[in-house]
Amino acid sequence: MAAGKAAEETKETELIMWTHSDTFRFMEIKDAVVKARIEPSLKNQTEAILQDLGISTTEAIRMFFNQVRLRKGLPFEVRIPGAETQTAIDELEAGKGQRFKSVDALFVDLDD
Repeated sequence: MAAGKAAEETKETELIMWTHSDTFRFMEIKDAVVKARIEPSLKNQTEAILQDLGISTTEAIRMFFNQVRLRKGLPFEVRIPGAETQTAIDELEAGKGQRFKSVDALFVDLDD
């Protein structure tokens, strides 16, 4: 390698092959690891929801990564709330705001 040039790191993708009904199929070996530090409560609450859905955390992360790759970006909208929306969020998080006994009662209030 020439002096001053950074070494390029290459890794061949390992594939496994199996047959099913005389058709050859290839699948990349899953050996990459993703680690992230998150709040324990977020992890626990999310894993409980995923368990109810019958999806493992690993499967959910794989689904997310595939959607990012397919969409070439996040698979959902990310934005900062406007002032009015943020005020409403802050109010609700502080336990304020109106509560209604039913959706009908909410709509009656909205019509007033």
